[in-house]
Amino acid sequence: MVRKKLLARPDSAELATSYCIALDVAGRMELSEHLYDSLMILRPKDVRMFFNAACNLSRQGKIDKALDVLEKLQSFAPGKIRETLSDPDFDNVRMMPRYIKILAVTDKAQ
Repeated sequence: MVRKKLLARPDSAELATSYCIALDVAGRMELSEHLYDSLMILRPKDVRMFFNAACNLSRQGKIDKALDVLEKLQSFAPGKIRETLSDPDFDNVRMMPRYIKILAVTDKAQ
């Protein structure tokens, strides 16, 4: 359904993000990652897209790439970083020194 809507409105970032999330849920995480990579270039300040891309990467175990996305997200939406504390998609990154640093910088900025 989302794919059909996306074909009708290919310029909709909201639909594109929803499609990526649907791919994640369907277990097509690598395809979703590829689409997120392209979309983040086209929409470099889309909070929902960056957050969900980081979720996708973290769940795949691509920790460094997930943290890269979180650092970019932090630059334009630092408040969103706090949500990673309770999101189970980030369970595998919370003890990483780089994540702790991102969180500390976020807390300091607010």
